[in-house]
Amino acid sequence: MFKRILIADDHYIVRLGVSVAIETAYKDVQIDCAENYFEAEKILIEKSNDLLIMDIQMPGVVYSVVRHLKEICPTLKILLFSGFKGEMLWQFITEGADGYLNKQCSYKQILEGIETLYTTGSVFPSETMREYISLSQRIHPKKSLSDREYEIFILLVKGYGNLEITNMLNIQPGTVSTYKKRIFTKLKVENIPDLVKIHLEFKS
Repeated sequence: MFKRILIADDHYIVRLGVSVAIETAYKDVQIDCAENYFEAEKILIEKSNDLLIMDIQMPGVVYSVVRHLKEICPTLKILLFSGFKGEMLWQFITEGADGYLNKQCSYKQILEGIETLYTTGSVFPSETMREYISLSQRIHPKKSLSDREYEIFILLVKGYGNLEITNMLNIQPGTVSTYKKRIFTKLKVENIPDLVKIHLEFKS
């Protein structure tokens, strides 16, 4: 089992709950806690933890943290622990995170996840991996749309209608409809809710 675990989360109750669960199950494991990324990095350098359980939405977390931590702590296992799903999560997985658990899971599932990570080297729920594979095959809207199409895409996902976009961009109503059809075709969707879903998936 891991010898020294760092729990990094900006919510005290989460740090306490996970710590108690681990300490109850594994008497010989040492637990450290951090409430932001900068404190977590300092502890990792000083104490050489072999597992980091990290909330991806705590203060200080940016897209490059997993890659950076892997560079300064090559043997460190990183278990992402969050209810958040989106581009940042998929970025972290791509950069080498070793596992992901949803914060809604039970303490039993947390312990099982830690054991699986220790014995197999990774722990990703099948649903998460299906979403990751699906997203990795999709191109970011900004890369597949023209500048004007992307501008209208953003207005559409913000809830603006054709007439409002016509007035805001000073273009003809028919032009907006044409752009809208192109956007739907390029992104392979059929309605605005699907556009919103794509936007949320890639939103940083």
